[in-house]
Formats: sequence, structure tokens, C-alpha cells
Amino acid sequence: MDFMPVFKAEKWLEVVCLLRIVESVKLCRGFQVLVEIVGKEFSDVRIIVCVDNRMGVCFNGRRVSRDRMVSGDILEMTRGNVLWMAPGADKLFEEVFKAKEEVCREPGIGKKMQDAGRPENEKMWKVDRDFLEKAEEEDFCFVEGENLAGYEGKITEIVLYKWNRDYPADVFFEVDLSKWRLEERKEFSGYSHEKITKEIYNRQGVL
Repeated sequence: MDFMPVFKAEKWLEVVCLLRIVESVKLCRGFQVLVEIVGKEFSDVRIIVCVDNRMGVCFNGRRVSRDRMVSGDILEMTRGNVLWMAPGADKLFEEVFKAKEEVCREPGIGKKMQDAGRPENEKMWKVDRDFLEKAEEEDFCFVEGENLAGYEGKITEIVLYKWNRDYPADVFFEVDLSKWRLEERKEFSGYSHEKITKEIYNRQGVL
């Protein structure tokens, strides 16, 4: 005849306490994983896009246009922050750095630029094919032909540079800006564009 083991009340209490501790650890670990997932999915990032009059971004695998004045403005705006981009896009900004290095060699100018703080001494940009996945809170993302579907939830600001021209395009910026609030607009002359419009939107709703 089999007999069930007999535990004293104190032993049962110890077993119950141990089980509760184990469950608490599991819950804590689960909560930590959840926090990491949520934090990654909804981190506050800012995107930068250049578009033509029809919101065109690329044509036949290439950007519809470029302008060194826009690249310079982006570097100035993102100074002190991380700027993410896809491989190949960094060439746009390398040209700006090269031009500034040439200016720095001129007598009397190098010291002024050094005192003002050059972008090279700040946080540099990062190049990665999966930059939309890796961007963290307050980072900037320079977007060209990337599909933003599934990423809108982590975007808190959109910086739009408008070429104010019509170009052939087969890739378009498709975020519905009617759901965003226009915070700032300014116009400036480009290097190869007569007028460039810069608009900054946030996701707080429509005015």
C-alpha cells in the first residue's frame, strides 16, 4: 500500500513561498522583455525626407535630386544627435565636409570655425541598411527609398525638404501629412535650386 508523503505545515509554507518567488521572477523577466520591445517599437525618432512637387523621392533606384545646401542644413540641424542613413547616402554629406575642410584652410577662417564647433567633432552619422530598426530615441533618420510602413508608430517628427520642381519619380513619400501638425516652414536658396522649402511636422495632430 502506497503512502503519500507527509509534510509539516512549515514545509508547505516554504514550498508555497518558493513557488511565489519563482513566479515573481518570471513576471519580472517577462515585463523586462516587454519594456524592451515596446521601447524599441515606439522610440521617438525624427525622419528627414527630400521630395519634389508630387512628393516624389526616387526614380529608377536613384534620388530625384540633390543639393549641397540641403546636406549642410541637415548636418547643422542634427549636430549633437545621431543621424542614420542607408549605405550610399553618406556621400551627400561627405561632400559638405570636404567643402568645409577647404574653407578651413583659408587664413583667418579656420580659427573661427574651430571656435564655433565643427560637425566633425560632434556625433557622426551612422550608416546601416537596417537603420530604421536600429534608430533610438531622439535620433534622426535620412529616408530616401525606404518603405516606412510599420515604422510610423515610432516617428514623432518629419522634416521635409521640398525641391519645388517636378521630377520623374516612381517612389513617393506616402505618409499622410493631414494627420500631422506643421510646426515650422522656411525657404532658402540652394546651390542648384532657386528655392528650397523646409517644413517640420510633429505627430500631435492637426491645427
